[in-house]
Amino acid sequence: MLVAISYFIYVTMVWMTVTGVGGRDLVFYTVSLSIPDQGDHAGIYMWNLTNGKTTSLNVTSLNLPINIVFDQGKDDILWSDDTTKKIWKTNIDRNHDTRGQSLVRTLSASSQPTGLAVDPVSRLLFYTDSASISVCTLEGTYHKTIIYGLYNLKDLALDYVAGYIYWIANDKVERADVDGNNKKQLAQVSRATGIALDIAASKLYWCDATKIYVMDTNSIGPQQILHSSSGSQYFHVAVGPQYLYLTSWSQRIVKSITKTGNEKVNNGALNHPFPERLNGITYADTNEPVSGNSCSLRNGGCSHLCFATPSGHKCACPDHFVIQDGHTCTTPGAEFLLVADNNQHALFKVDIPSLNLTKFSLHNGTVQCVTYDYVTQYTYWCDSENGLILRMRLDGGLTEIVIKLPQGSVPVSIAIDAFSELLYYTDRGKKAISVLSLDGKKHKTLVKFTETLPHSIALNGKGFIFWTNTAHPPSVERANGDGTGRTVLVRNGIQQPKGIVYDPTEHWLYFVDSHNDSIKRLRSDGSYLQTVASFPGTHYESLALDSQWLYLVGSSSKSIRRFKKLDGSQQSYFGPQNFETISGITLYDNKSLHQGYSTECQAKQNGSCGSRYLCIPIPLAKVCLCPDETDCSGLTTQTSTSTTTQPTPTESMTTTTSSATTPPVTTSSRVTTTQPVTTSSQVTTIQPVTSSSQVTTTQPVTTSSQVTTTQPVTTSSRVTTMQPVTTSSWVTTTQLVTTSSRVTNTPPVTTSSRVTTTQPATTSSQAMTTQPVTTNSRVTTTPPVTTSLFTCDNYATSDY
Repeated sequence: MLVAISYFIYVTMVWMTVTGVGGRDLVFYTVSLSIPDQGDHAGIYMWNLTNGKTTSLNVTSLNLPINIVFDQGKDDILWSDDTTKKIWKTNIDRNHDTRGQSLVRTLSASSQPTGLAVDPVSRLLFYTDSASISVCTLEGTYHKTIIYGLYNLKDLALDYVAGYIYWIANDKVERADVDGNNKKQLAQVSRATGIALDIAASKLYWCDATKIYVMDTNSIGPQQILHSSSGSQYFHVAVGPQYLYLTSWSQRIVKSITKTGNEKVNNGALNHPFPERLNGITYADTNEPVSGNSCSLRNGGCSHLCFATPSGHKCACPDHFVIQDGHTCTTPGAEFLLVADNNQHALFKVDIPSLNLTKFSLHNGTVQCVTYDYVTQYTYWCDSENGLILRMRLDGGLTEIVIKLPQGSVPVSIAIDAFSELLYYTDRGKKAISVLSLDGKKHKTLVKFTETLPHSIALNGKGFIFWTNTAHPPSVERANGDGTGRTVLVRNGIQQPKGIVYDPTEHWLYFVDSHNDSIKRLRSDGSYLQTVASFPGTHYESLALDSQWLYLVGSSSKSIRRFKKLDGSQQSYFGPQNFETISGITLYDNKSLHQGYSTECQAKQNGSCGSRYLCIPIPLAKVCLCPDETDCSGLTTQTSTSTTTQPTPTESMTTTTSSATTPPVTTSSRVTTTQPVTTSSQVTTIQPVTSSSQVTTTQPVTTSSQVTTTQPVTTSSRVTTMQPVTTSSWVTTTQLVTTSSRVTNTPPVTTSSRVTTTQPATTSSQAMTTQPVTTNSRVTTTPPVTTSLFTCDNYATSDY
């Protein structure tokens, strides 16, 4: 017996030596600047309570470290950075040195990672996200959001033994099971910022600027003031065996308070100089064993996430996965439809192919349109009656108002660029097309109309927007994502175009012609207009598609009609007939997760446009736009430049000019026909292509202002670096061209367009004409384009 005990002690001592777990009593805390741009003072500090020494840890990538926690299972510290929106970790070895540093997880740009908590048994990390609490493994995998609708989130604490999570949000202290269920308010607070839990003593502590409060977690009794200090400006709190440790913003020191409320003199605590600010704090006692819970044995038998709830362990799946047998997670169902029913004030989810129907009752406003963000799993819809765009998650989230639009707005259609985090919508009340960030904080009107009535809108994920116009004459139109380059794709042969959708696999635009009761399609350049199917007397208005089928609905239809999108065959009614007044439809296909969007706006945070700008994808590039009613003066943005290949005439576009912000510049380069020709507030109408002859120009073009381009030309325009340079005279190209190659059956080309060049250049390239044109209308040609950023002044495109 004695030998066995001795052997156990020996093995234990060896294990403690190998793993570096000696007798340690440590406090870790983060430091940042209270005044920006005052140098690099960010850091993570370790206060050794045994010898009283405070040292700075050797870690990198610190901008604004906020919270910090200790993982007892691995002797790791983890911290969150509110500037980079990242969570990092490093190991603390037996000599109190850091050993390696790794990125755990990158959060969304709107996240506020002020709270962190660790379950060392289930190996889970809980953290505050944007208005929610999420969880992932301590390696950063298997992300799942468990609680939604928590605004002004400050901090959280975890009882991994009993199975509860606590947090401060909306001036409340609240609690829920660790899987997010059974949410309960515990106390009403004011300006509380930090919360911590004493698991052994069943005590919950939180602090505001001047006070520390305590509550018994067993009885959930009333909170009591434990300690008060008028000048401390407490921020976060941590719990040790005997003391509470608090960061003080005003005194720039870690303060120790006994659990009876008495303040202790901190021997060895470091007084930090101004303008440093102490933020998150955690206590680490590696001599304390890790208590078990119901997930201790083989992760509770769960394939992914195991939550040790008060009623026992529960298996859960990451976002985008579903649980099958109570233990195993698999990929979700391939597809589902979302149907908006205005009469029932509800959204319906129709699973494909099972046809299971789920109803989501909404508020009493109108439900005019619907779309789905497959990245964040939010469903968005518009309330045309009240001028609202709203969202919610279909797994139990609260309804959120994304934006209350200006008075007179009537949103009727919405489309999402999920990876650029943008929502486009048509506004029949304002006769406009606008874009906003998915959180609703930044809004920009892109196109304003006078006669056009925009109805439905669609995106192709490559920088183009498409819409239908129901005013006379009706049309289907296209523009760049920033509203420039407005182009009429089709006018003839249609009468009342309404719903429109883009097929990313076959590159067709499908739309409903409600007056003709037909479904038509055309290419995104306006060519090959075709009728796919007709349904006399149905008056369908909205449509959705997947890889094989088109789905049709209308305000007078009680069900969904489906047919093959290729040829209109196999027409049939689809799914349940529980609807009353269908006002919108959209489809989710998990293949959509692999559809590419603009890499320019997703590759870097907001496309390197800065926090005040909207990053807008355009073909092969991006622009940074200043939102409406936002002062962007004095701010600079990075330029994104991209050169396109030679477009066909059916892809030519118009571009609005921007106001210059620098003094006039005299250019001395030759004018070249490889620069874009642009007009101010004009629209390009796609014309039939009748020829594709080439004219190779080796001599300069002579303009009607009698300027011969064989010599350097001095324009009188105001020029901004990286802005279009617009000549101050009307230029008529009259085929005064000396060619060095054969011209094959190419009549003279006469235009009366205004010429805009994006940069000075020398005429030494080929001019391409792909149709013989003799016309008095304004024609825009589009040779190879060099795309650059525009200013955000006067950016809305006028109606023609």
